[in-house]
Amino acid sequence: MKHTDMQICDIGAERTVLAMMLLDPDEIMIQSRESLGCRLGSWLFNDEKHVQIYNAILYLRGHEKDITGDNIVKYLLRRDNLDAAGGIPYIGDLMSAVSTSAHFEIYAGIVRNYARLRQLIHELKENANL
Repeated sequence: MKHTDMQICDIGAERTVLAMMLLDPDEIMIQSRESLGCRLGSWLFNDEKHVQIYNAILYLRGHEKDITGDNIVKYLLRRDNLDAAGGIPYIGDLMSAVSTSAHFEIYAGIVRNYARLRQLIHELKENANL
């Protein structure tokens, strides 16, 4: 299933989750496991821009690089995905979208619930086509 198959999502919640990850990535990774009962993953995001940015954050974190706007842009440029991620202005906007990572679990829960709903709808459609 492509992320863009269905527009069942809350783009604002997706943006907030990513902005919080940019603000405090280590704390958000800890909170995501504790409060959601699952790890964050690109499957949670419906907007392709958010998938690309999340994957950049995950790569940088996995390679012990600072999660900064510059490093995200460099990563996306190397993969020729900067436009798919909304470009430099979009990433810059995310970097300043929140001033705290408080209430992360609420926004992440919204994103997770929409992702599960998309997954359920996809499965139901597949079963109906059998």
